[in-house]
Amino acid sequence: MGLLDRTLDVSHPDALALLDFLRKTFQSKEEVRALALEAGVDLTVIVVDQPVAMLWQDVTITAGKQHRLRLLVERVRAHPNSADGQTLLTRLLNEPPDSAALVTGFVGPASPAIPDEVFEAALLWDDLPFIDRTHLRSNLHQMLTGQARRALLVMGEEGAGKTYTRQFIHYLGDHGGPQCVKAIDMSMRAGAPIDVRELASLMATTVVGMESPTFDPTAQPETVVSRFVPWLADEVKEQNEAVWLVLDGFTPTTATGGALQLVDAVARAAANRDLGPLRVVVLGYSGNPASAGLALTEPISHPTREDVKVFFRRAALALQGAEPDEEALDELVDTLGPIDAKPIAELGPTAMTHARAVFGVT
Repeated sequence: MGLLDRTLDVSHPDALALLDFLRKTFQSKEEVRALALEAGVDLTVIVVDQPVAMLWQDVTITAGKQHRLRLLVERVRAHPNSADGQTLLTRLLNEPPDSAALVTGFVGPASPAIPDEVFEAALLWDDLPFIDRTHLRSNLHQMLTGQARRALLVMGEEGAGKTYTRQFIHYLGDHGGPQCVKAIDMSMRAGAPIDVRELASLMATTVVGMESPTFDPTAQPETVVSRFVPWLADEVKEQNEAVWLVLDGFTPTTATGGALQLVDAVARAAANRDLGPLRVVVLGYSGNPASAGLALTEPISHPTREDVKVFFRRAALALQGAEPDEEALDELVDTLGPIDAKPIAELGPTAMTHARAVFGVT
């Protein structure tokens, strides 16, 4: 088994050489943190605010325990400042990995690295326009690579494009991201709003494929919530895959107050890491984000003229491999008319049609 495929033995000569190189080459906590997060190391289990020499030792040991050490060293080798360590880093990486250790060791939410350009996509699957959403791209990057954040609250008015979040998560999944995305969508619900018991049952079958606990018919919604969330936590931790639960369309029209309380409680529990590897994304969140602890937030606003220019620039790169100049981009945006006056449901398809026509793809 290679040195990089187990918990790091800091007394090993190669480990000492690696640590010495890391300490001398990357001397700021920000650099250590960035490299670790790129490799998918879960930093919540260590103290980041400590001297860099000690931090590197903790990070490498933790990376070994989480089977992320090989990926961490790959990230280090690719860094422009690592020229002096190429011989050592390459030799360590050329030691054959132990596949059994990689499969049977740490079972956590760590995801394989996704190329940065995937997060910058303008056209999903080459035909679905994806304008702006800078915060969403950044938030999902954190959830996929940093391992520290496990809940996302997307806030915006009806028609703002919140459901595009689901499409982008699926798109990331096609490029090495979430492989198990499960949605509970109330946006098309007709009839009576879903109540807390029905939602608890639906969450249980959707996330863990089990019936939810039986609740006293007279129990108050807060009692159901207080019982269900710990039960879900226990069941999720028995799963061998990282599930992404997307909750869409939960409003006072489609869900009772108790059901909305359960949505909030599950998002808060995931954000605070009480639900193991479960990720929770709430589309159309209408509660108080401050109550959701460590959840990431994204308030959606209408794309600006500059956002549309960025879209065309990215689309040009994807479709023809070259960026237009600024003047050409401005002229292209002008063809759309007033940006603020176009609903996102119209702006996206119109911009895509223009991009494909101008950049030679019909």
